[in-house]
Amino acid sequence: MGIVRIRQFYLRRAALVAGLIVLSVLLVACARGTSSPTAPTPTAPAATISTPAATVRPTTSTPAPTGQPLKTAKLHPGLIAYTQNLKDGLSLFTMTSDGANQAPLATMAGSAFVPRWSPDGKLIAFFFYEAKVRMVNVWVKDMKAGGSPRQVTQSGAQQPMNLMLSWSPDNRYLVYSSPQADDTEQDVYRLEVASGKVVDLTGNSTVWDATPAWSPDGKWIAFASDRADKGKDRDNIWIMAPDGSGLKNLTRNTAHQWENKAPAWSPDGKEIAFYRWDLEAKADTPGGPAGLWVIAADGGQERLVAAFDGIMSPEPPVWSPDGKLIAFLKVPTGDGNVWVAPAAGGDARQIGDLKGECSSISWSPDSQAVLFTNTLDNAMQLYVAEADGSSTLPLFDTPGYGPGHWSPAAR
Repeated sequence: MGIVRIRQFYLRRAALVAGLIVLSVLLVACARGTSSPTAPTPTAPAATISTPAATVRPTTSTPAPTGQPLKTAKLHPGLIAYTQNLKDGLSLFTMTSDGANQAPLATMAGSAFVPRWSPDGKLIAFFFYEAKVRMVNVWVKDMKAGGSPRQVTQSGAQQPMNLMLSWSPDNRYLVYSSPQADDTEQDVYRLEVASGKVVDLTGNSTVWDATPAWSPDGKWIAFASDRADKGKDRDNIWIMAPDGSGLKNLTRNTAHQWENKAPAWSPDGKEIAFYRWDLEAKADTPGGPAGLWVIAADGGQERLVAAFDGIMSPEPPVWSPDGKLIAFLKVPTGDGNVWVAPAAGGDARQIGDLKGECSSISWSPDSQAVLFTNTLDNAMQLYVAEADGSSTLPLFDTPGYGPGHWSPAAR
């Protein structure tokens, strides 16, 4: 498989869950009719895409849930925000992990999906599809202040097409990747939550930039990019300052050009987990093997966590809040399942042998369980799995739920 075909395959997998969500939305619409490295001195700001004024749309009451929580999973701390596919749209709810305390989160006339809690648990960002304008925008709900959610992006702004958002630790910004206006490459964008201002951090570059993730101290953004000294190359893990300056390649490997993708910061900000793979590599290829790797935030002390073959998932691995475990998606030829590995290295454990495509992993605040979505026959279902492998259980008695996201520990 050539590099171009690998990239196309990877992008198709990245769009799978997003496509299923958007398809559900469209069907509903039709039916209705220590410390990390020292940050460099900031340079000139990156290009501003738009500075829209945030607005508030009218809301309507949300229909009653159609399924019932099974209430068989263990109770873990925090709340789960999740999407439910209702007759008139996709709506957001919260509940505890044992299936109790269901409450509407967004009672809006349209389809809301893919919630993402802020690091302090005070805000939830989510996507909202409005059939009238046929656009997906980012909205934010203030969980402490209450009231209606607020629209952040506008229809004319650059849209986050991969449905993955990363919060800054101070709750001021969201960062995401999206195709450029001419759809030739992909850039990393920073969205200011208060104003809706969108900045292109990678400046309409001639390369592919994706899956940005904000460091816990707020000083760096890690992302995957095929930029290299002489132009396009295999992907590496890069970091940059929040204004787009200070670019540094962490995974440069002169022995072999590996694909290094989907970075995820450790809770203490000292390390970054990522996927390394290459279908053309052999068992003894220098710099390998393929699998889940971790590298120090300054680019040193690279180490293997779990080896496995095949195309890596487009979704980043996810560290447990205590930093001891890393959950990840192992993607064979058809299905994809959730695995957990010790961050220090050791045997990885599969936590649920399910048919279908798993996605959207998040950890419970106590680091004891993971939430994820399983998609089978175009129907989504939420599961909670104990990290020790003792149980993997659906949260509801019918499909039509997910993706979801577990709130962080209370602060």
